[in-house]
Amino acid sequence: MDGLNKTEWVVFEWGSGNSTIWWSKNVSKVIAVEDNDVWFEEVAKQIAPNVEYFCCKDVSYFEKIRQYPDNYFDVVVIDGAFRNECAIESINKVKNEGIIIFDNSDGADFRNAQLLFMEKNLYRIDFWGLIPSYAYKNCTSFYSKCSEIFRPKYLQMNLSSSTGQSCFQAMDLINRK
Repeated sequence: MDGLNKTEWVVFEWGSGNSTIWWSKNVSKVIAVEDNDVWFEEVAKQIAPNVEYFCCKDVSYFEKIRQYPDNYFDVVVIDGAFRNECAIESINKVKNEGIIIFDNSDGADFRNAQLLFMEKNLYRIDFWGLIPSYAYKNCTSFYSKCSEIFRPKYLQMNLSSSTGQSCFQAMDLINRK
């Protein structure tokens, strides 16, 4: 997400936590929905003023997004309960040039969501990586109605990442001296 101009973005997030905190530092507004009472209370202690935070159970969890207009969100994050239902709800709420981020998209339980996105002809980029504390990989997929969001507008070596310098950037600094 580094390198994209996201300061004006509005993000809707199903499932909350460290990503909610990260988004709140990088976008104008975050709406986050959580279904676990204990986790909700823990995260609520850490959220910024630009976060609207809700604890919802049952169908109110995935229906919460209906309170917002169509084509309103720059990013919709699906990472929590009812992921197949959340996928259905996300389609009309994300902007045409927006992104749907689906965590653990390789899970067999989420087949219906993945098929829906394919039927809607959304563009997709998959990111595979190790799960912390496990010896397994999983996949997070980025979807968009518009391929333009995935077109690079910067060179990687010129990027200042929110996670710090890359290995090659650090080596380049050493070599320039």
